Order: sequence, then structure tokens, then C-alpha cells
Amino acid sequence: MSQNFHVHSVTILLTHEHPDHTAGVPALRREFSVNLICQRECARRIMEKRNNRLLALLPLARQGKRKEISFYYHACPSETILADETFDREKRFQWHEHSVFMQAWPGHSPGSCGIKVDENCIFTGDAMIPDSKVILRYPGASVEAYKHRTLPKLLSISEQTRIFPGHGMPCQYRELQYREGMFQYRAGGGHR
Repeated sequence: MSQNFHVHSVTILLTHEHPDHTAGVPALRREFSVNLICQRECARRIMEKRNNRLLALLPLARQGKRKEISFYYHACPSETILADETFDREKRFQWHEHSVFMQAWPGHSPGSCGIKVDENCIFTGDAMIPDSKVILRYPGASVEAYKHRTLPKLLSISEQTRIFPGHGMPCQYRELQYREGMFQYRAGGGHR
């Protein structure tokens, strides 16, 4: 026996403003009542349509595939995205029976943040992707902000915390170690 499940409203928490993390927002807004929460700099940047272009167009541009670029550009137009709630440094709130703590983690982008849910889960966005160096070369990225503001927060995460990176599989923080400028899986364990 199937059960009807109706969703009337959706809360979206953005870890940062890059299009591979924001592209689905306009489609969700067309289907549901959405409450979008993000860091203020993220909100400022996603208000500009040109900042929400498909990243899939970059490899096509490098290959000089003008016809394909034109097709995808018109099939998936960039849209302005408006945040409903913003914060500067941090925001705490209750969502159903969960406590949520969003905190600015600049470096990968000016509008990056970490999202802690209850005491045991953290969504790191692209500030921590196991076995990958954090990309700090995009416009607005800052090695200094990452090193002095975000990295100390990442290094102080409790070992029992479950990590949900912006890309890849979730893991336990205790499976990781910070070595050679990135969070790596410890020898003999973790995902590869």
C-alpha cells in the first residue's frame, strides 16, 4: 500500500554560492514554497544571474564547442536566486526537532559556510572534501581566510562527528587526518 506524501515547503541551506551547489534552487522554487538560508556574501553573489551559469559549459568552452555551448546556454538559462534569510558570521535556529548552526567559513569562496546539525553532523561544502585539496583559485577565494578563519574550525571538529562534504561520500571525522595541506583518509581505513 503506497502512502501519499506531500511536501508544501522546503528549507534550503546553501554551503556556498558556486553554481554546482545552487543550480537546483530555481526549479525547487517553481514546485515548492522555499525558504533559502545562506551567508550574506553568498546571497549577494547569487542575486547576479551571471554568477549562476552552468559549470558544465566550462569544459565545452575549453574545447571550442560553440554549438553545444549555445544549446546548453539556452536550454538551461542562468537565473537570479534570492535568499530569504541571511547571516554574516553565524546563525542558530531550530528546524523541526534539530538544532542547526551555520557559520561563515570563507576561503573556498567569500560566501562559504559550514552547517552543523545537532552535535554530530557537519556539512562542509567544499571547505573539506576528503583526499582533495581545497580549491582556492576561483574569483573571491582566499588562501589567508581559509588558513586563518576556516581551517582552525575544521581542525577542532569532534572525532565522533559525521562529515557530509560538498562532493563525495560522507565519513566520520575520526577517519581523517590533516596532512600535506588536506584532509586525508587515515591509512587502512576510509573511502577511496
